[in-house]
Amino acid sequence: MMNKNEQNKPKLVLAGLGVLIVLELLAAWMVVAVYVRRDDGLLVRRTAGFLPVARVGSYSVNYNQFVFTRDAIKHFLNSPTVKSAGQAQPMTPLIEKSAYERLLREAAVKELAVERKVQVTDGDVDKAYGEFLVQASSSVPDVSKYIRETFDWDEKEYRANVVRPQLMEEKLVATYATDTDPTAQFETYLAERLQKPDVKRYLKFPTN
Repeated sequence: MMNKNEQNKPKLVLAGLGVLIVLELLAAWMVVAVYVRRDDGLLVRRTAGFLPVARVGSYSVNYNQFVFTRDAIKHFLNSPTVKSAGQAQPMTPLIEKSAYERLLREAAVKELAVERKVQVTDGDVDKAYGEFLVQASSSVPDVSKYIRETFDWDEKEYRANVVRPQLMEEKLVATYATDTDPTAQFETYLAERLQKPDVKRYLKFPTN
């Protein structure tokens, strides 16, 4: 006659199998939601945001970064400024892909900055943002409100996602020889870098 522990073993095995099946189904759902549908639902953001969607050498881009950038562009495309110009438009796979490629570019820029020992300090960002405020104040009374309405960002996010990357690119351009066009050299480097075998693109976008 089986004791109580032996009687419970089949139940434990079935429970374990049930957990494995649920985990496998969840993993399959996340793969489809991210890599096939590029879903932006709240559940996907919370459970699958960590998944890598691209890699440039040792630098990876995760799904949260992609969705964050796509959200900002989607907001911009229907912002008051764009609507007033009669140019509002929906998000398309082509625009999504351009946002995706921008993230790969940023990863390549970070990699190059390490190689060339180029840094952007908080002081650099503060100075550049201050200059931006002075320039914008003549036409934009409330810059913080403008940033929120245009990108759905606060000033901190604008500094991190616009000001800092722009400064980094400017500093890197300055490291190229000035006897020829340094900007063209920089852009050529990035174009070639993003075609190297160690650059991986995991998201796919419809072509029509």
